[in-house]
Amino acid sequence: MQARTTLTAVAMTCLALASPANANELRLMTGPQGGVWVPLGGQLKDAWEKAIPGAKISALPGAGIANVRAIEEGKAEAGFGNTISTEAAPSDQTQLRKKSTTVAMDFGSIGIEADTQLHIYGAPGQRRFDFMSEILIKNALGIVILISNESSDSLNELNYYLNTHKEFLKHNRAVIGVTHNDINPNPSIGEYDRFIKGRGESWPVIKVDARKREDMKKLVMSLLISTLKHG
Repeated sequence: MQARTTLTAVAMTCLALASPANANELRLMTGPQGGVWVPLGGQLKDAWEKAIPGAKISALPGAGIANVRAIEEGKAEAGFGNTISTEAAPSDQTQLRKKSTTVAMDFGSIGIEADTQLHIYGAPGQRRFDFMSEILIKNALGIVILISNESSDSLNELNYYLNTHKEFLKHNRAVIGVTHNDINPNPSIGEYDRFIKGRGESWPVIKVDARKREDMKKLVMSLLISTLKHG
């Protein structure tokens, strides 16, 4: 099965499906010329071609986040990435809860079929990092917006993100995840529903605990089902 799909979320999360153009061919993104990823990619190419009969591996030059984007855009099926410090002093209300917060792009994947992966990208929720979500949302099929009830202005926060991605949402789907309901049960899910309908929109709103894998999986699957249903 050939597929390449992207879904995105705010706090933000983005999802993508990718599979090789040919089951026996694989494009591997390495690094810039002169870097250690180039020879390492060559070694992997040799090892994979020896281990997999009929496999043809192309080791291509690349770099950091460009490799992730190449996979998302269907230009490659594998690539190297690096780990750096992703902690920074928080702004907004986050600084009242913790001394540091993650400011990097998150990435994960879920296997849908043997040759199809759902790619999930996440961006920080603080507004100073909006440029990251604008990059990640390119070619996405939908977004998950996470809103915290711990905020004193959660409906305005939701309004901000819906307005920010207004053009994208004209042709794509969204799902709203409401967190920190244990700290503050208000606004209720019903209030969120009425607020969204008051904007002339209709997005699923789901109460979640962002620390629980099953809750987050429920959000992702809800977005995937909604996206497939509405084409």
